[in-house]
Amino acid sequence: MKSEKFYVLYVNQFFSIENGGRSDITQHVKQKKHLLAVSSSSSNKVTNFFTNVQSTNESKRIAAEEGLFAYHTIIHNHSFRSMDCTTSIIKKIYEKKFSCARTKCESIIVNVIAPFAIQQMLDELKSVKFLTIMVDTSNHKNLKLVPILIRYFNPQEGVKIKVLEFMNLKGETSNILSDYILNVLKKYSLLNNVVAFSGDNCNTNFGGVSRKGTNNVFAILNEKLKRNISGIGCAAHILHNAMHSSADILPTDIELIINKIFQYFHIYTVRIEKLKDFCDFVSIEYKNILGSVKTRWLSLQPAVSRIIDLYPALKSYFMSQEKCPTVLRTFFNDPISMAWLYFVQSQLKVVCDTIKRIEGDHISAGEVYEEIEVLCGKIKNRKNQHFFTSELAQLISDLEKNKLYSEKKFIEITDEFYDTFLSYVEKWGYHFEPLKVFRWIHILDFPIWSDIQESFKYIIKNNPTLKFDEDELFDEFNHVINVMKVKMQNWKNGSKTKDRVFDGYSRY
Repeated sequence: MKSEKFYVLYVNQFFSIENGGRSDITQHVKQKKHLLAVSSSSSNKVTNFFTNVQSTNESKRIAAEEGLFAYHTIIHNHSFRSMDCTTSIIKKIYEKKFSCARTKCESIIVNVIAPFAIQQMLDELKSVKFLTIMVDTSNHKNLKLVPILIRYFNPQEGVKIKVLEFMNLKGETSNILSDYILNVLKKYSLLNNVVAFSGDNCNTNFGGVSRKGTNNVFAILNEKLKRNISGIGCAAHILHNAMHSSADILPTDIELIINKIFQYFHIYTVRIEKLKDFCDFVSIEYKNILGSVKTRWLSLQPAVSRIIDLYPALKSYFMSQEKCPTVLRTFFNDPISMAWLYFVQSQLKVVCDTIKRIEGDHISAGEVYEEIEVLCGKIKNRKNQHFFTSELAQLISDLEKNKLYSEKKFIEITDEFYDTFLSYVEKWGYHFEPLKVFRWIHILDFPIWSDIQESFKYIIKNNPTLKFDEDELFDEFNHVINVMKVKMQNWKNGSKTKDRVFDGYSRY
């Protein structure tokens, strides 16, 4: 018996060939439904979902290029989104097979570069005996991001600074921060390596200027570690606040004036265009008005300098306005106002130059102490010698001759300014003074053995469990002296401390 119906496995149904025979079969296999079913059936095989990938030199080269661009994204703080555009450009101009857009770039960074960097750091830390831990917080909306940085000396590469941990915490109390720090140190087996803690001078970190409290990060770390570590506050913050406190002594609030002028022109195009006309009239090149931010330590100096540059045009402009802000009218009407601008500009220059050096990546705590000491010396010289710049001295002399302002009164106010500055720095910067025993480390001059002895006395006092082999230390000291005899002339030609230290000590 011959069957006139056939079952088609692909489409899971019967069809008849009763009428057309072979032609019915031919028509059926050409139907869209049958073709889709065949295609689906072949793709459902598990092996078809896997490609036999073999690495070639070309694929390795492209992978290396993609990794390089991912690293480039980190170094320059580019967003992952920017890689969507960058990848498209590279494909069109250079390599069609290049593929490192947002998702892949993030994956390379998180799963390849970051683990490699962490492991590299951990391998380094195995040979590190002493390190400083540094903490700061950065609030971003509802996030409290707290990075932990470590600073240490690597005999093969010199001073290194690495991010040890980076987490979002639920708060910024001393207990939360200290627990976080201790847990991270325990995680990486570094509890016995910490010799110093560095952070802002806030009460949470150090308990205030006297550092006598127990409910702060520094005190808790000393208690939990069962030894005295060095507490290093932010010297840049101290100098910034000292400048602010001193400026409050002046009869004119310079920062208020700077920001008032900035806000007056900030978003008003019509006002700016009128000011440009006044600049042309007094033959001054117009430049954008700058503002100052209290938390940006170096922002006031360029803002003051800009007002001085545009002062004639600004004065003419505001004096011509019917509804000039009262505080600005008073300022520009006062003949002594320009003198206070010159004075503040001069002080800001010497203070900001010091802050810039202090903010360097590789500066040591001992060098910070020296920078503060040098700055205080400069301030004392300015006070004792009544130093004023040529422009300021001429302006004060003219005001005295015209009986508009007393030079004696100006000097009295500036002396009080200097005293306030020095008093503030002395009050908050005293904790840097013990570190002067490490001055010899900077190897600017030939050290003597007693300098080294004072240093390890300080270290043993804070870390009684540490042991020193004085015989080996003395031999190493003399080795450094021999290196210095050869290298000293080159070192005095502007070399950085970190380079001198690395060159001098790494040879032993």
